[in-house]
Amino acid sequence: MAPKYHPTPLSGGDRKALAKELGKARAMANILVAQSGEMRAKGEAMIQQADKLLCESWNERMWSDGEPIDPSPTIDQAVNGGFPWLEIRCTRCKTPSDVDLADMKHPPTTFVHDLAGRLRCRKCAKAGRWSSGDPATTGLAAPPSSNRPLTMCNLYSITTNQAAIIALFRVVNRYVGNLAPMPGVFPDYQAPIVRSSAEGRELVTARWGMPSSSKALMDATKKRAEKLQGEG
Repeated sequence: MAPKYHPTPLSGGDRKALAKELGKARAMANILVAQSGEMRAKGEAMIQQADKLLCESWNERMWSDGEPIDPSPTIDQAVNGGFPWLEIRCTRCKTPSDVDLADMKHPPTTFVHDLAGRLRCRKCAKAGRWSSGDPATTGLAAPPSSNRPLTMCNLYSITTNQAAIIALFRVVNRYVGNLAPMPGVFPDYQAPIVRSSAEGRELVTARWGMPSSSKALMDATKKRAEKLQGEG
């Protein structure tokens, strides 16, 4: 955009007056920008403090009475307030766990009390007890200590169609065939994913699960070798 043009006055006094007013306006613009930044920083600090108090209030209510769970902070409010972890406990096996809210694949405006119904206990899942391993929310917390078990896996469902997914992620190629609705996607299920390729984004199916560590893979290899040796 071209700078604004101010006609040059014929009078020398008018030219000086114009130059003075232009200098004042430019200086004031810089001052207002600085004040805007300061006020924005103060506002963000106040919002962060408000989110912190909201999380603390919800924690107190959950600890004292355990209800009502609704209303609760949203994911972005909990993260912004310094409580990025959701503490939950399986109602069946009583296993406590911590879920990193920042890694949840849900809109940041989702209320944390809505997340409990979308999670399943991994310990109960391994035993095939999906229906009875629902977790109960106990509170919000700062990052958990290293000795706390992270044993919850996220359950998600696919209720939209291919056209919506392709439009949302601007998919170029698709290799999923007829994508039927999936009310629950569990470990080892085939589920659609969007990945980048040389030709652009593509929609494919992949096995959903948790990546294994190198130690876990090595231990599994040793167990298989010992089993084969035992069989002679």
